[in-house]
Amino acid sequence: MSVRKIVCLLLCGFIYTGIYAQKTIEDVRRTVETVDKSVSIFKKIFPKKERKKTDTVVKAVEKQVPAVKEADILKSPILNKAVIARLVFDQKEASEYLWKARSFDKIDEDLQRYLDSDDDMFHTEIAQIFSLNEGNIPSYTVLLLTYSYVKNEVSKKLEKQETRFTGAGIGFANIIRNENGNWQLIGLRKIVAMHGSSSTLPEYKIIELGDRLRVFSIVSGYSQGGQFSTNECFYALNPEFLGDKVFDLEIEASFDGGMNPKNAYRVTRAYRILPVEANEEYPRVLVTETENKKVKPAMTYAFSKEKERYIISSTSSKIVGNAKSKNNTPAKTPVKKIVPAKTVGTTKTTGTATGGTKSTNSVPAKASTASTSGGAKSAPQKASAKAKTASTSGM
Repeated sequence: MSVRKIVCLLLCGFIYTGIYAQKTIEDVRRTVETVDKSVSIFKKIFPKKERKKTDTVVKAVEKQVPAVKEADILKSPILNKAVIARLVFDQKEASEYLWKARSFDKIDEDLQRYLDSDDDMFHTEIAQIFSLNEGNIPSYTVLLLTYSYVKNEVSKKLEKQETRFTGAGIGFANIIRNENGNWQLIGLRKIVAMHGSSSTLPEYKIIELGDRLRVFSIVSGYSQGGQFSTNECFYALNPEFLGDKVFDLEIEASFDGGMNPKNAYRVTRAYRILPVEANEEYPRVLVTETENKKVKPAMTYAFSKEKERYIISSTSSKIVGNAKSKNNTPAKTPVKKIVPAKTVGTTKTTGTATGGTKSTNSVPAKASTASTSGGAKSAPQKASAKAKTASTSGM
């Protein structure tokens, strides 16, 4: 082989080696840059020193400001919504509380069907707190209102059902402060009846019948086909009879006669709480009645422990003048004044006392007509968006 060929081969070898070496160096440089970027990103995501400092600060704050324990809530100096939410629903404070009915809740099947929402839950609000202290024991009754929610087919969101045939479910909770200084739930009926319409509640008040029985009185109206009816119902608030409907009176009923005016009628009734007799635990209720301006014999109702409600005890053959008010004033008796509690919502609470009773009148911001219980003749109808009726007869 000539010298010229050898030189040419050496030059080609050097050129090839240089090109390969340069390519390798560039690959290595790219690899190093990629690794450096990955390391930088990793450090940003997981900064070891910063995390240690953050953890230290969090631990220090936790030591200085300990979390509020459940037991501390029950020792609150006042009965607030946080305490009620914990005792009644076992939940934290909220604008409404969602829950499912259980067997021991003892809720009427019809009420469950009317008030069960499209998400298969009950939606309940804490409406008002009544302060009804017994001696030195702080005692409160909480009014619970449950509303039905339906799914809007357009927005797919739940909305409160507001129709003429949809009322509010009423329920009660009794809470006291026990000897250990804790708030304690001693009575609970989440839903006992449904009143009102368009998701509003009619006028209601608290009445004390003597010293042994306290009731929640609510007036509801109903109308259909020329017939009008107004009922007043008493629901017991004492733990022994909590939520029981102990008295139900149709205070007004009328019919315009339809096609025949001769069939028209108007009946009005008024009740009066009588003073408690020496041998009785509960006061009697005197009911007077007028039909088409004609006064009828009065009826006396007495409380039956066996039936857990007021029943007719006697009918007087003597005509008693019809009272102009549902609460006439018989012989004056000492009356204790109710101190209204902090209320929830736009209600007005005032105290009136007549005939050995004491009452706390609460007037909701918006009154409405309603499907009533007792003597009202109601016609079940389907509610919009969901087949629900709102007649509350016999509830």
